[in-house]
Amino acid sequence: MSITPVNLAAVNLSEALASFDDIYSPRIVTRINDYDVRIAHTRGEHIWHVHEDTDEFFLVLDGQFDVAYRDADGQEHTVVLRQGDMFVVPRGTEHKPSSPGGSILMFEPTGTSTTGDRHEGEVPEHVDSTAGHALATAETLSTSDVRGGGRIGHWASTLVTARLVLRPYGDTELSAFLLLALDPEVTRLVGDGAPWSQQRAADRFHQGLVAHQQGLGVWLQIVDRNTDEQVGVVAVERRADDLEIGVWITPARWSNGYAREVLRAVLGQLHTTHGLADLPIVAEVDSRHVRSAQLFQSLGFRCGDSGLGRYGNRVNRYVLDRHRTLSGHRSDSAGMDFPSNAAGQQSTT
Repeated sequence: MSITPVNLAAVNLSEALASFDDIYSPRIVTRINDYDVRIAHTRGEHIWHVHEDTDEFFLVLDGQFDVAYRDADGQEHTVVLRQGDMFVVPRGTEHKPSSPGGSILMFEPTGTSTTGDRHEGEVPEHVDSTAGHALATAETLSTSDVRGGGRIGHWASTLVTARLVLRPYGDTELSAFLLLALDPEVTRLVGDGAPWSQQRAADRFHQGLVAHQQGLGVWLQIVDRNTDEQVGVVAVERRADDLEIGVWITPARWSNGYAREVLRAVLGQLHTTHGLADLPIVAEVDSRHVRSAQLFQSLGFRCGDSGLGRYGNRVNRYVLDRHRTLSGHRSDSAGMDFPSNAAGQQSTT
């Protein structure tokens, strides 16, 4: 008698991790007998909880992952795990994970809840109480992405402004992105401000690449129009009820108005995209990043609420309500004009 495995396809863990960015919200990579193999991004505090009838296995794929636990006398201890480390929490042991940022792999019986059979207090907003989610693949992605939003649509065009070219990243351009993401000056106001590891940066690159290719986001390299040198990166993500936009500029090009030039071009293109004209655009800005806050406000964004961003840091959310602020010739409250096509000259790749 032959037995057919659950999944005969190989799974690349880096690509799997790049397909989503929710923290403490595990994806089921595959199953072994009655066990799930799960992966998850980690950042911030989890919750004290216990699994009465099963051990819990952790393997750190990237970053750091700490497990606090209580012994039989109620004393608390913490095990610090780094990339390549593994740890098993025995059944019946109260424990609370935490992380400054990273990713993990877990073995757990199918149906095991991430918050245990019992837990202390309210489940934090950034912790997903779940028995695991299916891993999104090119075959399963349709009109909804992993965060519940629809598609942006295929963005094949290259935007050309007075000084810059904004073009979709290709598979071979990881090294160029790493020059940005591994620069501590670029990431010092992202999350806890710690320098990114090469694995974390590669995961973010592939996440943006997959989202762009599937029409679920925009992932553009910014280069100098005259020299073809990299200036930065701009990303747009379609979420459930809005579009999130962000831009990084290499430090050597700071204070030259490049971020403003990039945002004007991308915002101009987005408002012409079918089905997106009424969606608000959101920028999550680290509360310490005064200049970025001033930039978005000057472009007509209003300061909304504050909370934890995708990397676990405290952010202020700036919102451009396009339905209310853009009309006619598309001039926003800051006097910024969006012509009927993209800001600046547009060409197609």
